[in-house]
Amino acid sequence: MYGDEPSEPARHAAGTVLDLGAGHGRDSLHFTRRGFAVHAVDSSRDGLARLRAQADREGLSDRITATVHDPTPLPDAKPR
Repeated sequence: MYGDEPSEPARHAAGTVLDLGAGHGRDSLHFTRRGFAVHAVDSSRDGLARLRAQADREGLSDRITATVHDPTPLPDAKPR
């Protein structure tokens, strides 16, 4: 589940990539290294900052966008 290597599903995916729950970006980086554009979404600012820093080091920043978003409902939110 964790680590620096891409997950098994990431190794077999194709197409434009939306990485939900991107964390520190191991899958996002995997996809961009293979030429895909990636939009990474995660609730962790620190994780996405790590992703951006690594993308900068590898010259991949032009193909990765990152959005901080926490899908957890607020305590007073009513279920639909």
